[in-house]
Amino acid sequence: MSDNSNTGRDYLVCRSLYYTYGQDASSPDASFALKNIDLTIGKGEFVAVVGRNSSGKSTLAKLFSLVIYPSLGELYIDGTEVGPDLDEEAALEIHRKVGMVFQNPDNQLVATLVEEDIAFGLENLGYPSEEIRRRVDLSLDAVGLSGYAGAEPSRLSGGQKQRVAIAGILAMMPECIIFDESTAMLDPGGRREIMKIMKTLKSQGITVINITHLMEEAAEADRVIVLDKGRIAADGTPHEIFSDTEMLTRLGILPPQCADVMNGLREAGFPVGAGITPEECADQISQTVIARG
Repeated sequence: MSDNSNTGRDYLVCRSLYYTYGQDASSPDASFALKNIDLTIGKGEFVAVVGRNSSGKSTLAKLFSLVIYPSLGELYIDGTEVGPDLDEEAALEIHRKVGMVFQNPDNQLVATLVEEDIAFGLENLGYPSEEIRRRVDLSLDAVGLSGYAGAEPSRLSGGQKQRVAIAGILAMMPECIIFDESTAMLDPGGRREIMKIMKTLKSQGITVINITHLMEEAAEADRVIVLDKGRIAADGTPHEIFSDTEMLTRLGILPPQCADVMNGLREAGFPVGAGITPEECADQISQTVIARG
């Protein structure tokens, strides 16, 4: 549902970015939630952001979605510099481009019917009714809920509610969607549903940022950024990040179970490669068994 032209161009750019909650950033006693963040995320990337509690993950998500503005440094969203003096029209344009899905879908659902909930944002922006109907139908189809337009959100499962919340964002036809711990309250089936949607969005050229504490989810991204005490501690592919057991131990991060199994097998002398998903793990182990006869 997004225009995937120019996929790969710099989309979210941080330069020496700092953020402090309720303090004077120029004070020598200021405590920063984010410190000296230098980061570039390209359009169409699927990025997971991980780290311990209070590492700065949600603060970064709020900056990217204009909930808050940088205290120091520079932030660019699709080429527009973001700061407290950003004019209303430019801010509105960024809100159209960047959407965020929160942890609790009940906090995002505002109407009594699914179709009304998805149409809410479009109505506030003054879209004609025909265009709203078209976008509502497209969004429901995109999240696999095409038969639920007249359903009551309160009667849906947690996974279905989260898909309705995602459909509400998709109706705005954004270029970037941030998932801020969006699967944390779901059961395994609901988490798989949302991860499948993330991958589909990425294939359509939408920038996907998954803020998560679940390393199995992070392993499915193209890139993993690790935050620690407000700083970027590591940035690489899932294989690079989850194969570095020394770094993970130092930062208090448990690798995905599959990566942990594979790391343990290598330490025990088995010639297995780096597997971080169940499919990779099974393939590596079966190859080792076959090789050994």
